[in-house]
Amino acid sequence: MGRVVQIPLTRCCSKIPKTLSPNCAKINNALKSVSNVLEILNNVLERSLPPFIDRTSQTAERFVNNQDL
Repeated sequence: MGRVVQIPLTRCCSKIPKTLSPNCAKINNALKSVSNVLEILNNVLERSLPPFIDRTSQTAERFVNNQDL
């Protein structure tokens, strides 16, 4: 959690000859837009997590189990 994993979605059309896929640029632009939206959502979700949970090494379940009750 906490890392943005980049998937090369925009390269899906790079090997298709332009004569076979005249809409390749449109598809690539749409995929870039989707990628940008997902990155924004990821940033919002990371900021909305409670600050007391260590996002890199501890799951919420482990956090709850380690509390002194």
